[in-house]
Amino acid sequence: IARITSESEAKNNFIAILAHELRNPLAPIASGIETLRLTGGRNSEDANTLEEILQKADSFMYKIKSGGKDGVEG
Repeated sequence: IARITSESEAKNNFIAILAHELRNPLAPIASGIETLRLTGGRNSEDANTLEEILQKADSFMYKIKSGGKDGVEG
């Protein structure tokens, strides 16, 4: 049981570090996208594309933080 607990803690620590490291480069990208979204971008197609990118980034970060336990594959 001690080994399983230790392995589980190691996995959780790894996921936390990975989420932190991925959040750092995603933050300025998300900020830039949000700025473009708020200013309207160049046209409505840009706005839709930017919204889709933000949703995918949010979904990705949620999956990383939850350890993939949300039941969504892919």
